[in-house]
Amino acid sequence: MKYLPGKRNCAADALSRFPSIKAVPDMGDTELEDDLHAAVCAATVSTLIEYGCITMDEDAVSKAAAVDPGYQMLISEVQGNEWHPHKSHAVACLRPYFSVRDRLAVVVGLVTYTFDQGYVRLAIPESLCHCVAANLHAGHQGLDSMLRRAR
Repeated sequence: MKYLPGKRNCAADALSRFPSIKAVPDMGDTELEDDLHAAVCAATVSTLIEYGCITMDEDAVSKAAAVDPGYQMLISEVQGNEWHPHKSHAVACLRPYFSVRDRLAVVVGLVTYTFDQGYVRLAIPESLCHCVAANLHAGHQGLDSMLRRAR
């Protein structure tokens, strides 16, 4: 795939625009559904390979967390519950977590975040943030869809 600015894209592809007229698909269109699905999957995998990213599991995150000094500081702060009273006095790498510090926990050596008994979320080490973003953008269907997948 190659990016083409909207000004130069005279005939937008089916994945990037909503059709203006809704019609009943022909029989041939339904037969192409598998081909379309395979093409989207291939493009997604190609993007992930290009960025050197794969779907991450707990072991990959644990290995990255073990060598990330900022993440190790976060673990010690959460376990010891010894946060500075003011955000401005906290270490720079811990400031993003300051406002949610009472919702953080350490589970199996990884920092988790829970809000109002919702889903447990994992704090990702800095070294893996690029891979997570690439994974989210790989099947890019627009900003709203990407943000829904991230949540």
